Amino acid sequence: MGYKYNSLSRTLPMISNNQVQVISNQYYLVIGFEVNYLATAFVNNTQNLNINYGHAFFFTVQNGKIVTVHSFGPKGLATPTEAEEKAGIDIFSGKRSGTVNYPVTTVSRLYKFKIRKSQLSAIKKHADKFKKKVISGEEKYTAYMNDTCAEAAKDVLDDAGIDTPSGKGYITTPSGAANFLFEPTYIDGWKVPATGAMFVNPYSWYVQFKKKYGAAKLYNYYGVRSGSIYLEKEWQLKEKDNVPNGIQNLSYHSDLY
Repeated sequence: MGYKYNSLSRTLPMISNNQVQVISNQYYLVIGFEVNYLATAFVNNTQNLNINYGHAFFFTVQNGKIVTVHSFGPKGLATPTEAEEKAGIDIFSGKRSGTVNYPVTTVSRLYKFKIRKSQLSAIKKHADKFKKKVISGEEKYTAYMNDTCAEAAKDVLDDAGIDTPSGKGYITTPSGAANFLFEPTYIDGWKVPATGAMFVNPYSWYVQFKKKYGAAKLYNYYGVRSGSIYLEKEWQLKEKDNVPNGIQNLSYHSDLY
């Protein structure tokens, strides 16, 4: 696309002619958001979970290969199974088995950042640690405890020393939800913050990214259209896969050195 990669490099002597060969290594982090109901699901810095839950995820890339994937969500279907509902678990509450390979199925907004090799390694270390807890069942997807996609992604990046916006905002849930993030009050049948508590959520985090870094790059899974890059099928990010060329060729929003 006519831009140059800024990367770490080292030099090795060639066999003859006293020339040097430059080997460049490219490292970057992509943070993505599925937040497609901004006009209705996010009003007055408050995410309305009854309209849309949203999703936040990230992955790292080294030389065109995906190194680490973190897309935390409930294992299996997004909506609870019949057995889970009988156990008192609804979409807003209850501990559910999780996965860090939750698929991306709708338009997503991507932010691409240059990082150093040491930062890529730190992200992998802490993401792998979280993944082990998810696989063992120690870490559950628990909406009412805010153990959700955005909060988990933010925690991993924080642990790796990656500075991102706070992601905090208010959250509302329907009055019929079994559990809630904090002691609520009711306005017109909706649970709203009574304590002033704020929690990391995809919509707040995205709006803060947009304010700091500008417009995101739009992605979907339906194919290619002018102005946006769309994916041909459900996007389930996998480590060691080649990153899509459209992402590889995107310009950076910034660096996070």
